[in-house]
Amino acid sequence: MNWTEHLKHIPLRIYVLNAIAAYLLTDIVVILNPGADFYDIASVHSVPVGACMLSALLLFGMLTALHMFFDSEGWPVFLSSVLYGLTVVCIKTADIYLTVCCIAAIGILTCYLVQNNLLPLRRRLSDRALAVLVMAEYLIISGFTAYACVLRYRAYYASTFDFGIFAQMYENMAKTRLMTVSCERNAISNHLLVHFSPIYYVLLPFYMLFRTPSFLVAVQPMVVLSGVFPLVLICKKHDLSNEITAALSSVFLCYPTFTAACYYDFHENLFLTPVLLWLMYFIARDHSKGIAICTVLTAMIKEDAVLYLCCIGFYLIFYKCRIKRGICMIGFSLTVFFAVTAYINAFGDGTLSTQHYSNLIPPGEQGMSAALQTVVLNPGYLITQLLSADKIVFLLQMLVPLMFMPLLSKRLSQQFLLLPLGAVSLITTYPYQFDIDFQYAFGTGALLIYMTVENSLLYKREKQKQALWTIMPVAAALLMLNHSVSKYTLYRDIYSENQPDIALTDQVIAGIDPMPLSPPAHSLSPSSTGMKNCICSTTVAL
Repeated sequence: MNWTEHLKHIPLRIYVLNAIAAYLLTDIVVILNPGADFYDIASVHSVPVGACMLSALLLFGMLTALHMFFDSEGWPVFLSSVLYGLTVVCIKTADIYLTVCCIAAIGILTCYLVQNNLLPLRRRLSDRALAVLVMAEYLIISGFTAYACVLRYRAYYASTFDFGIFAQMYENMAKTRLMTVSCERNAISNHLLVHFSPIYYVLLPFYMLFRTPSFLVAVQPMVVLSGVFPLVLICKKHDLSNEITAALSSVFLCYPTFTAACYYDFHENLFLTPVLLWLMYFIARDHSKGIAICTVLTAMIKEDAVLYLCCIGFYLIFYKCRIKRGICMIGFSLTVFFAVTAYINAFGDGTLSTQHYSNLIPPGEQGMSAALQTVVLNPGYLITQLLSADKIVFLLQMLVPLMFMPLLSKRLSQQFLLLPLGAVSLITTYPYQFDIDFQYAFGTGALLIYMTVENSLLYKREKQKQALWTIMPVAAALLMLNHSVSKYTLYRDIYSENQPDIALTDQVIAGIDPMPLSPPAHSLSPSSTGMKNCICSTTVAL
């Protein structure tokens, strides 16, 4: 059969799809043209129309020839749509609505292609290929994020609050094994009197090897994204195919909640993501010792981390029907919470939790008991606090990469795992708690990912599953780039443009010999010596 006969036997829809692909690829060239400005509509009109039409015709011919010889089907239009979305998002970053529109358009196109068998997957993924793929993605994404975070620190763009606190704390841990800080509450004290986070000692041996604050900002994305390894085991436990496991792993590693927050300093919440996923893995396996270890580790992260344990305990009781185990987890977490908060209130300055929920505490009242009374007695007012423009954007960033799958459950009892999302991010007006640029969503993101794995079993039709697992990684990647590209560009430019000042500052700081801080035994109030050490140690930390 000659080539003219081949052309006659190509379906009309292939011609249409190739024409769309050629148009998208041509428009990418127009957008990337040095003389064109994506933000200026007039500059786009200056592009020669004839050259664009000729380019589109040539691309259309190439794509048609590709179909004749390799039976490319719908892959050219799918890949060109993804490439177009990546191009637009990387140029016009920080526009969440544009990104969601790109995801919606790619999703509609993908559903059409899958429904008409135009995106065939001819090869199955072996266990070895899955392991190589996941490890490669983990190293690339965590490595790139770590590099950008180090650039931020080396450019002196990190702040005393919060990174200076932890840089100073780890240096004093290396010298005295104590979490002594002088720049946190305007006094020399132990960080454990502010937040109960003994989990920090887990990283101390590694910090001793590198002995630089750069290690802290670099290790954060590596620890957070290490949650992909228990996620793979969870997928295996739920008998998901290697293809679905690979897609979920890509979604996890590109999940904007995890990568975006890593750019902001260093926090104990970084441990929540992997520890909670290991806990859910051991729950899926019904492994008692693993559950106990992960429960203790979660309680060591922060005093309010017991919220996750309580919700998981109710999930165990009502969804998994593990009543004794759930009651034990809830009892342990509440005991730790009341003991730790009593300790902090007695010997420290008290916790900051009431400041984060001041919108629920009426005038003249104080404490979380008043906030709880508002929630119980006035649920209508609570509903008014749940949504705002910023919180809707936050929910889109949390749920669009997962295609809202955590909400699609046949049993209401599974929704206990959604409670931390509401309690941590939605009922408060403290802006940082519903902003993915900060660390408060590390734990809720882990539980949403786990719910996605569980609810993926609800889809039985192969075409539904293929469309879903094709769209989700693309959505996660677009939303991640929506945040990461602008941040990396900013830190890179600041670092490169201010090299003389940075080198001079490095030289001055290198000449300072900081002394280890010892918290006074009699008082936590600041003194002149304490303030002097505070200034010195903070400067050295940064």
